[in-house]
Amino acid sequence: MTQTPFSTITLFPKRKPTVSSSPNPVAIKTQSPPPPPPAPTLSPLKTPPREIQNPYTNQSKSKRKTLPSTTTLFPNTRPPLPLPLNTPLKNNKTTKAMDSHVSLASFTCRDTLIMILRKLGARDLARASCVCKLWRDMASDDAIVRPAFMEPWKLKEIVGEPVSGSFWRENGIWKFAISHKIAREDSVTSLAKKYSVQVRDIKLLNNMTSDNGIYSRERLLIPIINPNSLINGICYIELDTHAKREVLVLYPGGQPDKKLM
Repeated sequence: MTQTPFSTITLFPKRKPTVSSSPNPVAIKTQSPPPPPPAPTLSPLKTPPREIQNPYTNQSKSKRKTLPSTTTLFPNTRPPLPLPLNTPLKNNKTTKAMDSHVSLASFTCRDTLIMILRKLGARDLARASCVCKLWRDMASDDAIVRPAFMEPWKLKEIVGEPVSGSFWRENGIWKFAISHKIAREDSVTSLAKKYSVQVRDIKLLNNMTSDNGIYSRERLLIPIINPNSLINGICYIELDTHAKREVLVLYPGGQPDKKLM
């Protein structure tokens, strides 16, 4: 038995290369499983703003909703009770005519008018006199207009009759004045200090342009500022020649001086 060298012994003999039938002669590598598909990215939802619409007015005719006959818009209100069968139907024209007739009769009744007009003031009576001829005659009655003129100032009495019919329409305090009999030592400035008024107001009421005209008169009208001086007072309606208007004059002694009248 012959021994061969160790180098020449082949434990595994060489195999012949096999040719693959595929066109690509590159050896086929083991393929890994395909990767999973990427997860879809969620984009934020873009919802249009919600509009609150009235389903009975803002929708089109095709989409408009109609309420059924049984729907109640106001559930708290009770439905009207059915009328009995024997009840006659009312005529609206007749009832309206009757209501207007009743209201007209109530406002043309003299007793009702007197009760209403006695609760009004001087300005409201002037407005009521513009309604109709009957209201004008009632509102300009002396028994109604004189107490309404006196009530805000709590006067005791007003003596005299005005010349103009519009005298009672305004009962402002500028219509009242105090009669002062002029003495030698009097001046416009001293009278203004005595009665706590302004010199300009005295000149304006008496139509004076200067202080020198005071001695050509027998009296001066002093405007009233304090309404408390009219309480329980007696005023006289006078047409002053210098003031050239009707004034309610209050005399300090209570009665007018006959020489000044």
